[in-house]
Amino acid sequence: MNTITIDSNTYSEVENFAKLNNTTVADVVKASIQGFLKKFSRSEAVSQTKKYELPDHLKKMRGILAGVEDENDERLNYILEKHK
Repeated sequence: MNTITIDSNTYSEVENFAKLNNTTVADVVKASIQGFLKKFSRSEAVSQTKKYELPDHLKKMRGILAGVEDENDERLNYILEKHK
């Protein structure tokens, strides 16, 4: 078992919330942390979808690359190599 230290004001607020909702302080903290982690794990998934976004200097050429779906597209690789 590990220990987390929080200030007394925060603990009092969590304790009051737990009492009002007929639960324990530990359950409130656990649920809060799990919600926090879940929120940020979704953020990572969203940022991975932008993995193949064009660099800013090539965005003006977007129409040329219509239909590019992955990093192995010959047109994408040609333009990226040409403008290095």
